[in-house]
Amino acid sequence: MTPSVRQMQASVAVARAGSFTEAARQIHLTQSAVSMLVLQMEEALAVQLCNRSRSATTLTEAGSDLLPMIQRILDDLDHVAQSASDLRLLRRGVLRVVAPQVLACTWVAGMLASFGREHPAVRLRMDDAGADGGVTRVRRGDAELGIGPERPAGDDISSEFLMRVPIRLVCSRNHPLARRKRVSWKELRGERWVTYSHDFMREVEGTLARHGGPGAMYAASEVGYLTTALALTGAGGGILAAPGYAEAFARNFDLAFLALGSPEIKRKFYIYRRSDRTLSPAAAAFVDALHARVDIERRRSQAA
Repeated sequence: MTPSVRQMQASVAVARAGSFTEAARQIHLTQSAVSMLVLQMEEALAVQLCNRSRSATTLTEAGSDLLPMIQRILDDLDHVAQSASDLRLLRRGVLRVVAPQVLACTWVAGMLASFGREHPAVRLRMDDAGADGGVTRVRRGDAELGIGPERPAGDDISSEFLMRVPIRLVCSRNHPLARRKRVSWKELRGERWVTYSHDFMREVEGTLARHGGPGAMYAASEVGYLTTALALTGAGGGILAAPGYAEAFARNFDLAFLALGSPEIKRKFYIYRRSDRTLSPAAAAFVDALHARVDIERRRSQAA
C-alpha cells in the first residue's frame, strides 16, 4: 500500500515537533487524527517510524533514514502545485502561434506584444507560415494555435470564427487607379493580376461569379508569399487583391490600397487548434484576448 500525502505530512510534523500533540497543533488536526495517520503510514511501509513514550516521541533508526526522502517527496509535490498555479495564473508557460506571414507581422504581432506586456513571464513563439500552411503546422503540433483564413481542416482540427477582414485592391502609386478611393470589380476587367495563394484566388473568383463579376482573373505573376506579391505590385507588376491588414506595408512598397465594391468581399478568419487537446492556460487567455480585440475594433468601425 502506498502512503498518502496526509500520512506523510503527519509523520514529518511529528518528527519535527517531537510530539504528537504539538504536531497536531501545527497542522490543525486532533492529536488522535495525527496518531492514526502516523500509524497508517507505518503499516503502509511495514516499518516503525516513531518511538512512543509518555515523556517524548523520537524517530526510530528507520524513521531517521526515511524522513529526508519523505520530505523530498512533499517538497516535490509542493513544487508541482506551485508550478500548476503559476501556469494557471500565467506566471509561466509558453504560447505557440502560427499565422500567415503578413498577418503575423502586422495584426498578430501587435496582439502578441500586448499579451507579452500583460504576461511577461509567458514565453512567446511565433511561426509565420505561407498563406496555406497554418493548419498543417497546428496538426503537426508545431503550434498550439493557428490564426488564418478559412481552410479545410478535418475532424482532428477545430476552427473557431474570429473576424471578417475586408479585401482591398492594391496597386502601385503610379497606377491610373491609385488616386481613387473605391473601385468596382467590373472596372478591373483586363487588368493583370499578381497572385500569391491559389485557395484565395479561387475564393475570390467564386464570390465574383456568384455576383456577376468579371470572371477569371488573369494572373500575370504568381508568387508564394504576400510580401513578395506586395513588392511586385509596387514595382508595377500588376494589381493585387489583398486583406486590409496588409496596408501596413503601403509605404514600404509605394502602394495604394483602395476599397473594392460590387460586391464587397470580407474574408473569414478563424482560430485553429487540435480537437483532441485541451488548450494551455496561456493559449486560452490569448484566444480570449483575440476576441476582445476584435470586438473593440468592430465597435470602433461601427462608430466611425
